[in-house]
Amino acid sequence: MPYKQVLMRRARIIVPPDAHGIAKQLRSLALESQDVGREAGSLLQGLDTSWQGRARGRFFQNFASLPSRADGAASLADRLASRVETMTVTVWDTAWETIWQADPPSNNN
Repeated sequence: MPYKQVLMRRARIIVPPDAHGIAKQLRSLALESQDVGREAGSLLQGLDTSWQGRARGRFFQNFASLPSRADGAASLADRLASRVETMTVTVWDTAWETIWQADPPSNNN
């Protein structure tokens, strides 16, 4: 019999269905972080210059780096969004296929 049914495995490379939605959410977080950094910078610059003493020192010690940390978080979220967006996975499918199988050679000596 020259035809034979065999179970074949085939690989498909796909972008996961949720990847674009997750990337969009990460980009939204990046924009929010940028906004927080800008607002924090404006607040820090707008503080009353007559404010003196330990309270001022502690405040700046705790919050002066907030704008740059927010920008760093925004940058990280944007990089992660790009990675998620281009992520691929291999999905293996199986299906029965009919293939041609030649008859074995006869041993006529």
